[in-house]
Amino acid sequence: MKKFFLFAIIAVSTLLTGTGCDLDQAIQELEDSLNPTDPEYVISVHRIIRYRRGEELERYIDTFSGAKVCVNVNPFLHSRNVKKIELSPRQGDPGFYDLVLHLDKRGQMLWSSIAIQYRGEKLGLVIDGIFYRAFMPNIPNPDDIDSKTGSVTVLLEGPVDQATANGIVKFSEKNYRHFNR
Repeated sequence: MKKFFLFAIIAVSTLLTGTGCDLDQAIQELEDSLNPTDPEYVISVHRIIRYRRGEELERYIDTFSGAKVCVNVNPFLHSRNVKKIELSPRQGDPGFYDLVLHLDKRGQMLWSSIAIQYRGEKLGLVIDGIFYRAFMPNIPNPDDIDSKTGSVTVLLEGPVDQATANGIVKFSEKNYRHFNR
């Protein structure tokens, strides 16, 4: 037990001196290294397939309601492209939210591509391999570019229930770090 505490103290002091004055980030990195976990609430965006034609690329996945939906297994967008997610309350729909996605550079290009190519077509939001809901991608506006970071924010319209939305938000940054090591 003494060795563990000694190791923890050395690790914390090393992280604090190596990372500068960003104490919160150093503590988060220490927690991540001491408690390695699989990513949770991993989101991905897939094309919904109406009539299955391919055996390898098109598969049926479960929905939260127990039904099955056929999707292309290659995601257009994944948690590895989403730096951070925030909630936006839905007007007239208390307890449900839209998701505000802060995308990295690759995510910006992917989102712009799918928003144009699949305009008017529904895509599927998949959470941890389970189909959550269908949505239509919107084309980002120039106003959606953050002047400080240069990242684009896009609105993924819900409704997303509060428990699921909170889980997605809680793990979004951790998932981004995990997939971009």
